[in-house]
Amino acid sequence: MSGVLYYDGEYFFQVLEGNYQTVKDLYDRICRDDRHDECRTLINMTMLERRFASYPMKIINAIANPCMSSQVVPNILANPQPEVVQRKIRELVYA
Repeated sequence: MSGVLYYDGEYFFQVLEGNYQTVKDLYDRICRDDRHDECRTLINMTMLERRFASYPMKIINAIANPCMSSQVVPNILANPQPEVVQRKIRELVYA
């Protein structure tokens, strides 16, 4: 399992990568957890290789980084096309 977890004070945004069943089981558990609401799947796809394999779970704390916009998640939700979502995630990870 690998991926990215982004937090900006209002939103959490997470990318999960790994074995299909492992990712599905974790996502289902997250959605059932009372601490989470409005879970949404933006992209569900099979990939030949992980994009964030070097991170067990990279944490991006936008609160601690004033250069990051608080509009990242609203912008992604406003245009949830796979290529837009993937580009925004790469921008966050490699910022």
